[in-house]
Amino acid sequence: MLSFLKREKSKQLEDKLNDAKDVLANATTQAEIDEAVKTLREARLSARTKADTSALEALIAEQLNARAEARKAKDFAKADQIRDALTEAGIAIEDGPQGSTWSLK
Repeated sequence: MLSFLKREKSKQLEDKLNDAKDVLANATTQAEIDEAVKTLREARLSARTKADTSALEALIAEQLNARAEARKAKDFAKADQIRDALTEAGIAIEDGPQGSTWSLK
């Protein structure tokens, strides 16, 4: 039973992370970004197990990749939106010569 509950919790977190990823990838309004940030906050609070943490790491990596692509395309507004959303969710982004890294605030 405990294993089932862990799988269910991981599935719920994965669903939240996927929702946030979809919203951030297509966000065009501040309200959409705010909703994704809310979801990321909830996911961060839920990320307790190794599997949950891995899912959070995967989401953040995808967002950092999307941000890098936006910067490469010189879409700095989109890159800033992604950085700001992650920052608001309690994720610090640090840019360096080897790319961007992140940490929880």
